[in-house]
Amino acid sequence: METHAEREGQPVRIIRKGAPADRATWPALDQWMADALEAMRSVFAPIVKSLNAADLATDEERVTTTASPVDGDAG
Repeated sequence: METHAEREGQPVRIIRKGAPADRATWPALDQWMADALEAMRSVFAPIVKSLNAADLATDEERVTTTASPVDGDAG
């Protein structure tokens, strides 16, 4: 079982097979998408509201801590 720390920074995906080229499937796909978005909102809205922007890393800090040398780069 993965812990929260192991999943931190990982993308969230909700996948459903469908045939978007077939207009007859659009109502079902639209409903599924609306339900999926509402589920994600209900999960993430409280988390986002609890964040303090001052506690978050700046873009510069994020680049500094996550960058890795390019192949052949001595740096």
